[in-house]
Amino acid sequence: MLAVCDVSKSFSFPQHIQVLKQISFDTKQDEFVSIIGPSGCGKTTLLNILGNLEEPTSGNVLYKKKNTRLGFVFQKAALLNWRTVEANVQLPSEIFGITGNPVSKWLQMAGLLEFKDYYPEQISGGMQQKVALVRALSSEPDVILMDEPFASIDEITREQLTLDLQEIWQKTHKTIFFVTHNVEEAVFLSDKIIVLSERPATVRGIIRIKLQRPRTISIKFTNDFLRYVQWIKNIMKN
Repeated sequence: MLAVCDVSKSFSFPQHIQVLKQISFDTKQDEFVSIIGPSGCGKTTLLNILGNLEEPTSGNVLYKKKNTRLGFVFQKAALLNWRTVEANVQLPSEIFGITGNPVSKWLQMAGLLEFKDYYPEQISGGMQQKVALVRALSSEPDVILMDEPFASIDEITREQLTLDLQEIWQKTHKTIFFVTHNVEEAVFLSDKIIVLSERPATVRGIIRIKLQRPRTISIKFTNDFLRYVQWIKNIMKN
């Protein structure tokens, strides 16, 4: 699906600073990949490069499929307040000229169909993030890039959203890149975790998570899950 080859990124204003240093990894189609590392290490910058929102200073990002379509989910839902839930989800189809796209299918999948006529201010923050995810899915992307989408959500809602995201991912078979600070969240969701170092970020480790799916909250109390969590935390400390 994708190969990242020796990607480095520096900024020169207001002063020269190197953010990423020779980042390399590859990803298979349908994988759920989390990117984790210390605050300020360049996780969002890497995600922006994967999404063609920024150019690397050196190195390449190679998508194996030509014209790979990308979907984005950011830290804030960024919904348009004057459009209903349904109209927000329809927006990518309008922008890209996609016809015959049944928005109701995506809303039904996310459990949002009964809220299709609500406006963003009438639904909770967690539901707004689900709408943002469904909006990204509605353009039928090959890859979805998610930048800490649950960071501002309370713990109980966040836990439910991870379950919802896992279910949606298993139904849609999309390749997902998911930036998070939360090690437990990354282990729960991921097939593979890219662990970055302090800035300038290098790849400290690439951990494959071999836990049975679908995963339930109870898996967080198993020895296998806790070993993965401790392993990743140890990599981040060293």
